[in-house]
Amino acid sequence: MAAKNQTKAISLIFGAPSLTGVDANDLVKGSFVATNFPLTITVTNAADIRFISPKCHLEPCYDTNANSQSVTFESLDELHRFASDAETIAELNKREKLLSISVDVVVSVQVPEAKAPAVETTKSG
Repeated sequence: MAAKNQTKAISLIFGAPSLTGVDANDLVKGSFVATNFPLTITVTNAADIRFISPKCHLEPCYDTNANSQSVTFESLDELHRFASDAETIAELNKREKLLSISVDVVVSVQVPEAKAPAVETTKSG
């Protein structure tokens, strides 16, 4: 099998787990486990409150000039910590949708190698 690189779009929404039934770290683990870091991700505020963390400062969703930012995460652990922080803020503020994150990542896909067509040979008598 040969490896072929493809681009995969990842888009996730972080919110209060009590309202969404989804854990942000499960989303991160399922989406980024095979991704190489550092990775720059677009983070967008989807709520009507400011979002302030050590990684970014985002204005409310209605301020489209300042509600989105490119943020570089050095490791999967750092992205997990960010997701946990966002989830905690969403829970405290009772927001089903707090942040969305999106990124295009390059993934290596195994592709079967094409076999050369069989050539028939005949023996002459």
